[in-house]
Amino acid sequence: MTYALLGVRLRWRLTRNRLRKGGTALFVVLLLGCALIGLAGTAMFASAGGLEPEPRRVLLVLGFTLLVLGWVFMPIVGGGADETVDPTRLALLPLRRRELGALLAGAASSGPAALAVLVALVGVPLGLSVTDPVPMVLLVLAVPVVFLLGLGIARLAAVLLVWAQRSRRGRDLAVLVSGFAGVSLWLASQSVGPLLQADNDNGSAVVDVLAWLPPGWAARGVLAAADGRVGVAAGWLGLTLATALAAVFAWAAITSRLLTASERTVGVRADDHRPPLGRASTALTAAFAKEFRYLRRSAGKRVQFMLGTLMGVGFAIIQVIQAGGTHDPKAVFFALWGVIFTISGSFNVLGFDSGSLWLEVVTGGIRREHLMAKTGAWLPVLFLPPLLGTLIIATWTGQWRYVPTALALALTAAGCGLGVGAVVSTVAAIPQTDGDNPFSWRQGMSGRGCVTGLLTILGLVSVGLLAGPILVPCLVATDRWWSPVLAVIGIGYGAGVWFAGVTIAARRTATRGPEYLAELSPRALT
Repeated sequence: MTYALLGVRLRWRLTRNRLRKGGTALFVVLLLGCALIGLAGTAMFASAGGLEPEPRRVLLVLGFTLLVLGWVFMPIVGGGADETVDPTRLALLPLRRRELGALLAGAASSGPAALAVLVALVGVPLGLSVTDPVPMVLLVLAVPVVFLLGLGIARLAAVLLVWAQRSRRGRDLAVLVSGFAGVSLWLASQSVGPLLQADNDNGSAVVDVLAWLPPGWAARGVLAAADGRVGVAAGWLGLTLATALAAVFAWAAITSRLLTASERTVGVRADDHRPPLGRASTALTAAFAKEFRYLRRSAGKRVQFMLGTLMGVGFAIIQVIQAGGTHDPKAVFFALWGVIFTISGSFNVLGFDSGSLWLEVVTGGIRREHLMAKTGAWLPVLFLPPLLGTLIIATWTGQWRYVPTALALALTAAGCGLGVGAVVSTVAAIPQTDGDNPFSWRQGMSGRGCVTGLLTILGLVSVGLLAGPILVPCLVATDRWWSPVLAVIGIGYGAGVWFAGVTIAARRTATRGPEYLAELSPRALT
């Protein structure tokens, strides 16, 4: 118990330290937000007692499922789990395995979000209270069972990601799998609601499928206890508890393995004598070769590339589903939204790989060739989401008529985004540091978070204004003969905006190399 309490203190100290830069106000907002979420969950589950049998089943099955899945994926979306997930940070402490396990368990179960989940689950016995003591005991026991299930699955998923991050390929696989799962969860959350509202039969079918997952087992047990079926309730809750304990034991086993297994590294073949920049012979080609090499090797860029692609394609598909446009040939234009999810990265091209910025400064300054390469390396990142989204939507709907126009407009928007990004990057450059955890965004705002956010918004508005003269006529008058012609012209227009933005940015960086170096890589000056 002493070590569990120590884990509680450790967790809250880490939470406070992570929010210290935001001040006391951010810490208070976090606590109030979690408290409101917990109380809202309590009211939601407590309302189940006054519902009819079928709406009650829908509420409990969906509520438990979304609660567990949210517990698993929200830490990833929010910037990575806390430091207590990786036990190697605590390996040097004089603790036995059991003591370390108690410390980690206390830290995992005492965070603000975990306490909000526990408060929300209290509404289950409050809303479904019965006079018979045995079913009431089962309803009360359902609270820690569901809590333990969410805790075990969430920590097991987190520690698997930590294990995968010990190699570069593992990190990429972890990003891809977790990103795909997160987008799938997002798609499901957006599509389940319309299904439940549009057709009761379809809604019942969705709930029937979710009821066979472990959170659904707990909901079955709670419903059986509320109806007085003690044996059925005990069986479902017992099966849920067994699953939760299996997840907890798997978490403990992998945690123990992390304490003894050596980290895997990616080696370089001894017989690989190829030049690092390939056959680059000019300053421009060498700069492009360097940036594309960094795009392959940077954990932060790979994360933004993968997640931006998944989110962009997923958002486009959601728009088609919600608009009911599977038979509309113009549905492929929804894929243009994919540019939005990756364009913000091009607004900070100087911040990535800031540790090597001194090489460019001492060799003549940050020149036009460097900015062309830094922004051009983001072209695949910007264009791939609308490309995949267009092809997927066209294949799904069978509407290929406007695919060339949609792809041309995507290139236009990407070119305008690169031009604006070059200018914004020179005004609000922020160091973006790659770390071992690809899900954490380690960037120092240095008190300029509001200014950076404002410039990002202005940059997005500028992209819309610049791309509007091409995109708006083509989208409004899609059936006119000149629409595809204008879209093709727009590719050249977007390239012109890109070159103009790079030229303007190069004039700014030509004489400010030492200033950028002091701001983005101060260690290079010491």
